[in-house]
Amino acid sequence: MTGWTLMAMDEKDFSSAAFHSQMASGEEPPVIYRSIFDCSGKFRTYEFHRGLMRDPEGMPTGMRLVFADVTESNKAFDDAQHEQRWLESALSSLPDAVILTDILGVVRFVNPAAEELSGFAANELTAKVIDEAMPMLAYEALDGTALDRHATIERRCSGIATLLVRNGKRVKVEMMTSPIIDKDTGSVSGVAAIIRRVDGGS
Repeated sequence: MTGWTLMAMDEKDFSSAAFHSQMASGEEPPVIYRSIFDCSGKFRTYEFHRGLMRDPEGMPTGMRLVFADVTESNKAFDDAQHEQRWLESALSSLPDAVILTDILGVVRFVNPAAEELSGFAANELTAKVIDEAMPMLAYEALDGTALDRHATIERRCSGIATLLVRNGKRVKVEMMTSPIIDKDTGSVSGVAAIIRRVDGGS
């Protein structure tokens, strides 16, 4: 029995060719993933760590393989990525500006409406401290709560703010913030801000 007997049909020829190419090159092979029909009666995804066996002159004579079943972890990762893409698509479709920061105020997500309002592209804001990227020049609380970093991570806040955006433009907005609560631990992991333009700016 060869090493490719239990592989998925669409991977056999490719995997065999890759093996012989790796042996011919003499270079240490990278980690690969293959679908193997195992004792469960199903194809499972395996992670292969490989190393060349060499003769005294250093020429490849074979290959050692250590492999592990990563089917569940790969599925969990794919599901998490799918959920993240769905959430980002949903937030991107909202007409109001949405900015998500971590607990230190570092921007983690900006939707297209926030890009339009601020004049900055998402990659210009991401990983920057929101207070530095878009300074707040004035704030009038609508709920009687003064806005500061402690308030945003403790409770929901709403008010009218004047923001300094790209090219020194001032924009008056209605801003609502809410702490982001980790559903597993109950701890605060960041702040979500929904921002709606009140006037055309100056």
